[in-house]
Amino acid sequence: MNNRLLFRLQYRPPIQFQKTGLIIIIFVFTANFLVAQPVQGTHDNGNPKARGNMVSGEKNGLWLYYFPDGTVSSRVEYRRGSRDGFSLYYDIDGSLTGREYWERDLLQDSAYYYYPEGSLEKVGVYKDGVYQGEWRFFYPNGQLKRLVTYHQGIPNGDYRVYSDRGKLLQKGKFAEGKETGEWRYYTRTGRLLYLGSYEDGERVAPWYKFFFFGGSKEVDLEEWAAEEAAADQEYQ
Repeated sequence: MNNRLLFRLQYRPPIQFQKTGLIIIIFVFTANFLVAQPVQGTHDNGNPKARGNMVSGEKNGLWLYYFPDGTVSSRVEYRRGSRDGFSLYYDIDGSLTGREYWERDLLQDSAYYYYPEGSLEKVGVYKDGVYQGEWRFFYPNGQLKRLVTYHQGIPNGDYRVYSDRGKLLQKGKFAEGKETGEWRYYTRTGRLLYLGSYEDGERVAPWYKFFFFGGSKEVDLEEWAAEEAAADQEYQ
């Protein structure tokens, strides 16, 4: 056996070095345990509610949330305890029901939401947690249902309503959450039914009703409002 190998086999580090090395190993192990510790809650049946990592006591990275049967209900990205990144939501059968993007616990940018069967329910953009710009809402058959323009979460701009067959039913504008300017209402066959204007959310005369065989008449706004109130009451 050569002298160099014999020295390596016989050599033992000083006691102080052994203690220091042991302390370093313990510190690294403890730090890893505290920095990336898997966490999970459980449903009453024992299946996990959530799985993810904690960093310094805060959620970090990808977290998975589960239905009681064990299927994934959502995938949420965190950064230092705040939602930050994509969030995906699922139905019990595993189909995607929503897709959002978060920054520091606030919804931002494009978002998509789906009906259980998979067709798009609504799509639009968030800014600082509220609707911003044009949002589109759809029927389950894929037809556009409503088109609403928002500013800081409040309707402000073009507004459209369509039937489930694609016919325009309402057309107008909002200003700071209230109807304004000219509005048009149509039948489900696309025929113009009412025409008039709003001011600060209130109808202002004159409004006109148009008939199937031609012609029109001015609408009594008080009578019209009473009819609508009665219809709402009956619906409730």
